[in-house]
Amino acid sequence: MELFAVENSQHSRVLPVEENYILKLKGKKQLTRNEMTEFFQHYDQDNNGKISGAELMALLRDILQAEGKEPNFQEIKEFHQAILSLCDVNHDRMIDEAELTLLLSPSAKK
Repeated sequence: MELFAVENSQHSRVLPVEENYILKLKGKKQLTRNEMTEFFQHYDQDNNGKISGAELMALLRDILQAEGKEPNFQEIKEFHQAILSLCDVNHDRMIDEAELTLLLSPSAKK
């Protein structure tokens, strides 16, 4: 897996660089259960049943890029905090599959 660094004033973070998986699904109004599971597994690189750390940062970067933005580390970090406050129901600072479903549901976009 190729990596790229996102610079921060204090240190750099490494995020996986792969095809933006969200672009593959763009335009779909709703994902099937199988597509949601595949989507979740794509970002759950360590297969622990949670999207956290660099996995979550990569997901958020891909979301922003799918919206036509080229986010810097600070923008991703701010988005990270907003997403956790909205979707991290159990407050473990990670996103499980049910929480990801909440994030991607059509009602979340209104």
